[in-house]
Amino acid sequence: MIPFEEIWEKYIFIAAYGMVTASENKTFGQILEDKELSETVKGIMREIAEIAKKREVNLPATIIEDSFNKAKNFPYETKTSFQRDFEQTDKPNERELFGDTIIRLGEAAGVETVNTKLVNDKIKSMR
Repeated sequence: MIPFEEIWEKYIFIAAYGMVTASENKTFGQILEDKELSETVKGIMREIAEIAKKREVNLPATIIEDSFNKAKNFPYETKTSFQRDFEQTDKPNERELFGDTIIRLGEAAGVETVNTKLVNDKIKSMR
């Protein structure tokens, strides 16, 4: 069985990059070279990490940096699975699992989710 902490670590990476790549229609490489979009990814990661902390999930102190840097291991043109699903308008995607869940968990934990809300609203406006 996967330890609970590992699920949160994966969620931080997948949700943050998935939401930003889908909302901006940009690849990992394009996100990494754009300072503003990189900061948005990190902002979402910080929000998720803070929610995890409030829920007493023990994540490494370097979780944001480690998660952000994972994208550097992928080819420049790599798209996230959420982005690929989002591009197909007739296919279900993880929008609610990512944005809506982060916002809901943030509200329950008293964590501001400003970055997540901005990106989630943009994604919703696109559909």
